[in-house]
Amino acid sequence: MKQLICEQDIPGYLKRGETTVLIDTNTIITTAAVDAASAAGLKLSYASDPAPCATCEDVAPAAGAGLDPELVLRAVKSMARQGLLQDIVGSGQQSCDCSHTFCSSASCSCSCGGHN
Repeated sequence: MKQLICEQDIPGYLKRGETTVLIDTNTIITTAAVDAASAAGLKLSYASDPAPCATCEDVAPAAGAGLDPELVLRAVKSMARQGLLQDIVGSGQQSCDCSHTFCSSASCSCSCGGHN
């Protein structure tokens, strides 16, 4: 059920000592209530506003940071040898032990000779 905030409700927030009112998707606020809140110094915080996140870059590493390409390649080759990637790469695709991670045994020009 939606909550309606009108101009007459603003003094009640102030009387309770509230400094901020959360306006979420279940709240309807009249224009007069917005004006009254502004005039009274009552902050309206809209839930749809993106929250500022100055620390996200500090917390989340840059894409690919800390990944060893050789380790990833070995993991993918191991998964391919175990048949765990068949749904991803499709039938007819095989792995080999050379630098060609996925090659078709019929058209592979690699010299490893180790198609698994």
